[in-house]
Amino acid sequence: VSTQSTGVQIIAGIIFGNDNNFEEALRCVHSCPALEAQALTIQLYLKMDRVDLAKKEFKTMKETEDDATLTQLCGAWIHLVEGGEHSFQDASYTFQELIDKYGSNPYLLNSLSVCNLSQLKFEEGERGLLELSLIHISEPTRPY
Repeated sequence: VSTQSTGVQIIAGIIFGNDNNFEEALRCVHSCPALEAQALTIQLYLKMDRVDLAKKEFKTMKETEDDATLTQLCGAWIHLVEGGEHSFQDASYTFQELIDKYGSNPYLLNSLSVCNLSQLKFEEGERGLLELSLIHISEPTRPY
């Protein structure tokens, strides 16, 4: 993929990643300096079960844009994949912080529910899933 357009590189990476062609997806975004490309790289590494590489890319991302919402999301994704009480708790805090800041949406509610269920907080997890189902009932055509 030509390095002419950041958007083209990222879209090509997404397409290859969705096709589980991780090598090509990573090749597409490797030289792309955009924060979105770094996030996609992290997502691809997590899909490949390479948490070590995802953490390395995340460290670079934090050095560039520590306060960016996308950086926070990437950190939460890594915590979810790592597992463990502390990691799930950190991911929960991040998702709750984003819900408080930007309002709830299906992605954040589902992610927070996964964190709660993983911490055996069944009532909180169920509450989030019920809220998610109410959004779907009230807005059945809303894209997720």
